[in-house]
Amino acid sequence: MVEVDITDRSQDSYVPACGSLIKPIELASGRVPYYIGKPNPLIMRAALDKLQVARTEACIVGDRLDTDILAGIQSEIRTVLVLSGVTTMADVPLCAFRPDCILPSVGHVLEDGVELDEDEWAAAHSNHSVHLTHGPSATQRRSTHAKMQKDAANTHKE
Repeated sequence: MVEVDITDRSQDSYVPACGSLIKPIELASGRVPYYIGKPNPLIMRAALDKLQVARTEACIVGDRLDTDILAGIQSEIRTVLVLSGVTTMADVPLCAFRPDCILPSVGHVLEDGVELDEDEWAAAHSNHSVHLTHGPSATQRRSTHAKMQKDAANTHKE
């Protein structure tokens, strides 16, 4: 099942996004849609092909862990989470996966030395009830993901 955005952020509130607009059609038709947008790796590969860029030379910048960052991880593209949209730093430790880089906003993408450190943030907010459980590193995630893909491919060949 592909996660799709249910809401998007506007000035100071949220507005319906693709997932909430498609749900009535899904319910009325009795059919489950196949989404080709984020986080489906097909759209990421199509974009890389169109731009003639190798995945190792690309990165995905996004403000949502469940779509933007997941799309990058599933496509094995470097991920940059910006905190100027939907996701906050408090959401990061609650997620099973991590972006490669966290920046305060999209305006900081081209600046050096502004990457946020999850451990430093956790220490500064240690009086909160958030407890960090670190998942695997990006390299470990990608290695595990590649092994899973290889195993799945070998299973289908048998």
